[in-house]
Amino acid sequence: MDRARDFIVTAGGKTLSPSFIEGVLRASAFIAEAVVIGHGRNYLTALIEIDFDTVAEWARRRDIAYAGFTSLAQHAEVRGLLAGEIARANAELARVEQIKDFRILPKALDPEQEDEPVTPTRKVKRGLMSEHFRELVDSMYDDREARLVAEHAGGALDH
Repeated sequence: MDRARDFIVTAGGKTLSPSFIEGVLRASAFIAEAVVIGHGRNYLTALIEIDFDTVAEWARRRDIAYAGFTSLAQHAEVRGLLAGEIARANAELARVEQIKDFRILPKALDPEQEDEPVTPTRKVKRGLMSEHFRELVDSMYDDREARLVAEHAGGALDH
């Protein structure tokens, strides 16, 4: 396998190991999978797959009603829980490695399903993840990235 694919080079030229950052994120019992995105971007983001059993137990203890994986994954309190987990992970990471935004996957990754962005051994296919969840990825970068660039360029994009 091409080792160069195992790294992210940010828009600022920093070379980072997404697998290291993903490992820090996955240290949370609530996170089953994390995929860091940021190649050619100004900051890092992540796609998060919740650990359904652990998050479901957490929700039951708080009397949070849900009807399956998607319902639980989209719950505002679950987003808050994961925001806290990501903040804890960010505290262990260098500033350039920190996750600035995240999205929770609406469904569990199924390695048995054909064309799924994860192998039977649960290795993530980074390119397929970005394709499958393009709307989620795009929503983390929307126009904020352009605004950040404009601010650093002295407002050159302001009209």
